[in-house]
Amino acid sequence: MARLFRPTILAVLAILAAVPAAAQHSQTRQGFWISGGPSFGSLDLACDGCETDRESGLTLLLAMGGTAGPGLLIGGQVEGWGKEIGGVDLTVGHLSGVVYWYPRPASGLFLKGGGGLALYSVDAGPLGEEEDTGLALHAGVGYDLRVGRNLSLTPATGVFWGDFDGGDANVLHLGVSVTGH
Repeated sequence: MARLFRPTILAVLAILAAVPAAAQHSQTRQGFWISGGPSFGSLDLACDGCETDRESGLTLLLAMGGTAGPGLLIGGQVEGWGKEIGGVDLTVGHLSGVVYWYPRPASGLFLKGGGGLALYSVDAGPLGEEEDTGLALHAGVGYDLRVGRNLSLTPATGVFWGDFDGGDANVLHLGVSVTGH
């Protein structure tokens, strides 16, 4: 629980610090956009013949694309979770298409979702490596807090899921990205 508390407090402080600046800049979106940053992630892995507990770790996100309209962004996203557990490096992520939808374009609130290729990797050093790919789906919600004319701090939460031969994985995440519009 303590591992979840610190990132949550940092995300709340970042939001509170950005609120006064957000009121000074309108929520306009046009042309190219890019967003990225770290987040706290929690992995649940289910596979044939293995029992695992949910593991916390670092999740990184990079998304970019173009503006299809005032309330619609379309692009690509790379997101990954990783951690060393008992001397074994475990990585789960996805490379996907993504759609950001702003139900009220004048607001910073958005819903996002997409799908693509899920990636899974286990590196146990001299004991060997295992990799797999499969279907990825992801969804989330967030808010662009304007801190400049074309710059936002973007707190967001979401989940990505991967289906692999012999199992599946999901990562719940909470973090703050920097977004350029």
